Amino acid sequence: LRRSLARWIHSAYEAGLDGESVLALFMSTFQNAQDQKDETA
Repeated sequence: LRRSLARWIHSAYEAGLDGESVLALFMSTFQNAQDQKDETA
């Protein structure tokens, strides 16, 4: 999983995102996944 995430981050940088944008995208996606998990629990 760590390698996959590292590849994703590298791809995000290659797409022109900066560190702050990568973190914001990750955090919003993480929060959405948490919300969906909580809804199905």
